[in-house]
Amino acid sequence: MAAPASPLLHPDDLARLRTANPRTRLLDVRTPAEFESQHIVGAYNVPLDTLAEHGAEIRAGVTDPIVLVCRSGQRARKAEEALRATGMANLHILDGGMAAWTAAGQPVMGTMRAVLPHNRPATCDVPAMVRALTAGVPPTANQPAGQADTIAHSHP
Repeated sequence: MAAPASPLLHPDDLARLRTANPRTRLLDVRTPAEFESQHIVGAYNVPLDTLAEHGAEIRAGVTDPIVLVCRSGQRARKAEEALRATGMANLHILDGGMAAWTAAGQPVMGTMRAVLPHNRPATCDVPAMVRALTAGVPPTANQPAGQADTIAHSHP
């Protein structure tokens, strides 16, 4: 299935795209703390403030569709602008971000701790995340050692 022409994807459209094209990459541009508390299964965490230094590497290594994810969609739009500036064309944005994804009842992973400060320093290994993203291997450096992920289904 070809990637949708529209850069905005509704959560249900993203779920269908991932089923039709399992190589679709999810790039979560939120802070590591936000990502740790809740994220889409299989997403890679490259915070927006580190994206510029990794844009060329991502462009060179990823030809599959990339869907950008943040909390509401605003940071994903900024990430799209930054990546398009490197020459990437196959970019999409999760319309409404994680808020819309969870409201649609789609599955999430994370520690489910809502009290994490979102502005704390990065705890993920961003270069390792970018290497995994460009290689198309599942992300494994999502969180500090010893914190187990749990899968949950959101309920509208």
